[in-house]
Amino acid sequence: MSTEFENNNTLSAANTLALDTEITGQLAAASDEDYYKVNMTTAGSLHIVADMPTPEHSFYNYFTLAIYDANNTLLAQQVSNSDNTFDVGVPSAGDYYVKVSSANEFDSGQYALTVSTLNNETETIPTTPEEVIINPKEGNSNYTNHFLLYTENLLTNDVSVDYYTSNGTAIAGEDFVSATGTLTIKAGENSGVIGVEIIGDNIIEEDETFFLNLVNPKGFSFSENLSVLSTSHTIVNDDLSERPLSNIIGVNDSSNEFI
Repeated sequence: MSTEFENNNTLSAANTLALDTEITGQLAAASDEDYYKVNMTTAGSLHIVADMPTPEHSFYNYFTLAIYDANNTLLAQQVSNSDNTFDVGVPSAGDYYVKVSSANEFDSGQYALTVSTLNNETETIPTTPEEVIINPKEGNSNYTNHFLLYTENLLTNDVSVDYYTSNGTAIAGEDFVSATGTLTIKAGENSGVIGVEIIGDNIIEEDETFFLNLVNPKGFSFSENLSVLSTSHTIVNDDLSERPLSNIIGVNDSSNEFI
């Protein structure tokens, strides 16, 4: 275990965090932000485990965890008042940054942070709908399956949307790891990726479906005045062949897809 050193309050001053090594830190004030830099040698997924102090009031969100690339582009973030684990797909090798900051009510309790990579990454990070694997094979060990929010035209403004997974026949904690967070896509880009960890095992079972749900769009709107936009992926038993792509849901018009 190592300990943060101040001042790591900006991207350029981030503490270097070795993969698979726990580091402890503490927010010194409500305005304090702690940055940590991790290096990815290939595209894949960052697996982030945060051990947060128990809050005085459970209904407050005390901490924000945010992931940025080297251009200071927000890739994903989660706001939480408890221990937190989530995965973030990264499209290429390079430096990435984890920021820990306060949210709503300030809590100065010490936290612990560990960042690792998923060793059994079997998917290429998709950039077009044709590259999305909506029928991921279960496998014998955990890996990340990816959802894609896509538009043919480059955005003229930043957009963001909150997301969360939900059970179908696939059950969180047994077949996949539940995920919540915020996806941000910057102006000049046309896609964003959300990773969900598939739990692999050797148990013979039926194909099982889970859902990813989008809510609270900012900078754009869902089609047909929907409040929740959902799509599903189906975890396929290893002994069965993949089925053709399905479950494509349009956002705003036919040139936009969430799969």
